[in-house]
Amino acid sequence: MVLITDNGFGQTSALNMQSGTAVDLNGNNQTIGQLNALTNSQFDFNGGALTITNGGQLDGMLTGQGQMTLTNGTLSVTQNNGQLTSATNINSGAIAHLTQPQGLGRGIIRNEGILNLDTARGTLLNSLKGRGEVRLINGADIWLNGNNIDFDGRFTTDGGTTLTATTAVNLGNASVDNAGTLVLDNAGLWALTNNISGVGSLVKRGTGTIQIDGSNVSAGLTDIESGMLIIGGLPASSTTSAVAMPLADSYPANLTSDVIIRESATLGGYGVVTGNIDNQGNLILGHSLTGAGHGKFIIDGNYTGSNNGAVIFNTHLDGDSSLTDRLVITGNASGNSKLIVLSARGEGAQTGDGIKLIDVQGSDSSGKFTLSGRAVAGAYEYFLYQGAVSAPDDGDWYLRSSLNSLNPDPSIYRPEAGGYMANMAAAGNLFNLRLQDREGRAENSSLWLRQVGSRTKHRDDSGQLHTSTNSYVIQGGGEVFGTDTSDTGRVGVGLMVAYGKADSKSGSRTSGYKADSSIDGYSTGLYGTWYQDAKTLNGAYVDSWVQYSWLDAQVNGQDKMKESYNIDGLSASVEAGYRLPIYQGLNGDVFITPQGQIIWNGITADDHTENGGTKVSSSGHDNVQTRLGVKVSRDGINDKDKATDKLFTVYAEANWLHNSQQAGAILDGTEIKQSGSRNLGELKLGTEGQLNQNLGLWTNVAQQLGDNGYSNTSVNLGVKVRF
Repeated sequence: MVLITDNGFGQTSALNMQSGTAVDLNGNNQTIGQLNALTNSQFDFNGGALTITNGGQLDGMLTGQGQMTLTNGTLSVTQNNGQLTSATNINSGAIAHLTQPQGLGRGIIRNEGILNLDTARGTLLNSLKGRGEVRLINGADIWLNGNNIDFDGRFTTDGGTTLTATTAVNLGNASVDNAGTLVLDNAGLWALTNNISGVGSLVKRGTGTIQIDGSNVSAGLTDIESGMLIIGGLPASSTTSAVAMPLADSYPANLTSDVIIRESATLGGYGVVTGNIDNQGNLILGHSLTGAGHGKFIIDGNYTGSNNGAVIFNTHLDGDSSLTDRLVITGNASGNSKLIVLSARGEGAQTGDGIKLIDVQGSDSSGKFTLSGRAVAGAYEYFLYQGAVSAPDDGDWYLRSSLNSLNPDPSIYRPEAGGYMANMAAAGNLFNLRLQDREGRAENSSLWLRQVGSRTKHRDDSGQLHTSTNSYVIQGGGEVFGTDTSDTGRVGVGLMVAYGKADSKSGSRTSGYKADSSIDGYSTGLYGTWYQDAKTLNGAYVDSWVQYSWLDAQVNGQDKMKESYNIDGLSASVEAGYRLPIYQGLNGDVFITPQGQIIWNGITADDHTENGGTKVSSSGHDNVQTRLGVKVSRDGINDKDKATDKLFTVYAEANWLHNSQQAGAILDGTEIKQSGSRNLGELKLGTEGQLNQNLGLWTNVAQQLGDNGYSNTSVNLGVKVRF
């Protein structure tokens, strides 16, 4: 039947459509009491408008574009009407009862009455407007897909039903009375301003973030399956020190619900959860989540750590009053959780009671929190302890820069400080040399080359950091100018270049943490030597050199990012001695050579800021090393070699070395120095061989010992050729 005029059916109380029948409004307007249609019937709006004053039962199909208005009664729709694009008006007092999510097609629904979704399962494509109610009953499972920004009404979910929204516009400005399950499955940031209440479950899904900034959300259980739920933005007071802060005044955001944080999910912020929390994932507090001010997160209930869930803080690592995020638990704490500290800078400091991170106010504080990773600032290493030094049984959790949980002394230094110190110590000695390291036995040479390997062990001045360093140097040079100063005297000047590297391992015997460090680079310099007797080497000699060194340095702490910086500078030396024969034999002579040397070291490290913010500079530069010693040597030759240029020397040498400065590093104002190197004793054994007039070899082994376990063992091997 095709209508050709408005109200073609008159004011009929009911339009009843049998199976196989069809009605086409054909652009006309029609008002009826009820609309009843059996299956296999079709009502086509075709640009027209239909007003229904007393509901009806629709088992047939609705199609076309137009408008349908329900003024009273209940209209039950049992089919999915995907071909219907008409707008639907549900007036106050009217009910649209759907058993399929597309019962009213895909058009706009202006709802001032009630829209029932009964057993319906699927996607509601319509956009909602108005101030009416949308009810989910009898196991309905509905995904909202429309732009409902103009819907100011209410969603109601009965027990056993599920309502899913993926964006803020799906819920519009509506409230939710939830006795079933409300699922928020979002991919972006969603500021949740809707009022949500009821005893049902609130489920957070998707990779996105939901933020609650008021006290508008309550549920029987909030299940954070994935993504992030933030309770509160920046609080009114954005810094938390050791002084307690009021709960309500500073934290207006509140979620009233028990909460489960699943393994891949996150809860955090500055607000209050009124309920119990089971943390299987991540609880991220205040600054560590937002990057804004530090603040408290309050659990007004009990806390349980399950599956080793993480609690993450951002803390300014200094003394007891450091700014920090804090977790307040008004009830009990149980289970096991890992605690992660993200440093918000700080220079490190000695602590007393420590920096309070977790305040457990209930009677049961048996929950265990274990520090995951490292908390470091400046030169200091921090550890997590339960109980204050002044109140060991308070049940709260503190960071302290000491190892003994009930004794704040001594502070714990981190091994990276030993790495910086080791690099500075190695750089200051790597290219140092003496005359015998370069010249060997001959009075002059055109080309020489030496290789040195050494191993050094030392501690810092606190005794906590133990370091071993392996170094290697290859150095060569040649004379570029020489002249006689007398019948026997001679002066020679040469150039030299070198490559060297040093690898160190530092470990803290208090914390057990380790750090690797290294330097490698080059030097170039100029040297000059005067011999009173260049042929026999007897009498006085003076040797000096100056060189410039540049090195790449690295420190790589355990569980920390690699730090890279540069070391460079000048160094210079003056050495003098007097070789005196004390015994003459048939096949060899014995000599004694008192000698001394002064080395100035101006090598420094560039100022460096670590990835974590610690500022590092070097100390111990401008060191003046003084060496005083005596060498006893024997020049020998076999009978068969007396007519040749061959000559072999063996020697023993003893030295005392004094350093005016000890190498070290300054981390955020705290200086860590090498210990035991101020005064050193040295014993050296070596041999030199002149194989012919133009070729010589030499080698020596030296051992240095100092205080506090300092030792250095080195092996030197050299060759020279004279043209």
